[in-house]
Amino acid sequence: MLARALPISLSLSPRATALDRYGLQKAGFTHVLNAAHGRWNVDTGPDYYRDMAIEYHGVEADDLPTFDLSVFFYPAAAFIDAALRYDHSKRPCPPAVPPP
Repeated sequence: MLARALPISLSLSPRATALDRYGLQKAGFTHVLNAAHGRWNVDTGPDYYRDMAIEYHGVEADDLPTFDLSVFFYPAAAFIDAALRYDHSKRPCPPAVPPP
């Protein structure tokens, strides 16, 4: 199940969506920002999507009130900006993935 879709072609989705490679591909996802990246969380990583036309960015953060999440804001925002600027009509794959 895909969670709440946002008007700018973003989706806030649960763990099951990130792990559903077929569903992501079928739905046309080109980028995944995993805000729960890590061994004890949603452990996907770029290798999980290697054979797919999906760009990946992971944020490995501890769910603690003392954790400084701000160090991840700029890299995550830059990744989202690149995803929103990606021209889906000109190339079937994200820029870092060579076309088939």
